[in-house]
Order: sequence, then structure tokens, then C-alpha cells
Amino acid sequence: MEILAPIAEKKDAFVVDVAYKREGSAMVLRILMDKKNGVSIDECADINNELSQVLDEQVVINDFYILEISSPGLDRVLKKPKDFKWAMGRRIKATTYAPIEGNNVFRGTLVGIGEKSIVVETKEGVSSEIPLDKIAKAKLDSELK
Repeated sequence: MEILAPIAEKKDAFVVDVAYKREGSAMVLRILMDKKNGVSIDECADINNELSQVLDEQVVINDFYILEISSPGLDRVLKKPKDFKWAMGRRIKATTYAPIEGNNVFRGTLVGIGEKSIVVETKEGVSSEIPLDKIAKAKLDSELK
């Protein structure tokens, strides 16, 4: 959504994810925004108001829809290399399709990101290299363990 970038940039924010799908009887356009120190509820509301006006003026979506702007939250999903770069130094939880080194759930600090893999270090200091194409799901780890 090219029209979203300039609106986000005014708030020093960036788009994390965009989804347009049916939920019950309504179509929902859900946009996750973030910025370096997090995005506030007021900033989400401002972006929502401005984007809603632009979408209506340009008739980007013809059908009735609900527009939701929010932050990724504490359990932010990590999908793309840029998401992992953003998460460097933070605690993450990565689940793999098949076991690697006998495990398929890796919890720890993201200490490395390469072109094809990430490195997660546990609190015990054990590092595991996980190929990006083997990750089924990765997210920030908000659980205190």
C-alpha cells in the first residue's frame, strides 16, 4: 500500500504487516505499525483517521470494510529479515518445522542475523544457529522464564 508509507513516515513509523481478510460478515483491513520506541494509541488513531480519509478519497477499496491500526504488541511476530534485524538484542521465541540439535523451540536473546540464519543465545549462554527457512513461527518472547 503505497499510500500508507507517507502517512506512517510523518509519525516516524513504519508498516510491520498488512492483512485484508473476512472476519465474520465484515472485511477487515488490519495494519500493524511500529516505530523505534513504540507507537502510542493516539498515534494509531491519528494514522487511522488520516488513512481512512485517503482510502475514501481514492476509492482504494470498493466494499465496506473495517480499518484497524495497531501496534504489534508484546508478542510481535517476526517474519522478514528486517523484523529480525529490528529484534536484535531482544528475547525471542522461535519454533522450527523440525528439530534442530534436538529442539524445535528456541528461547533466548537474538544475538545474530545472517543472510540465511539467525543465532539465539539462551540465558545459560548456549547459542543455536537456526536457518530462516526452517522457522515455522518466531515472535518476541514476552514470557519471563
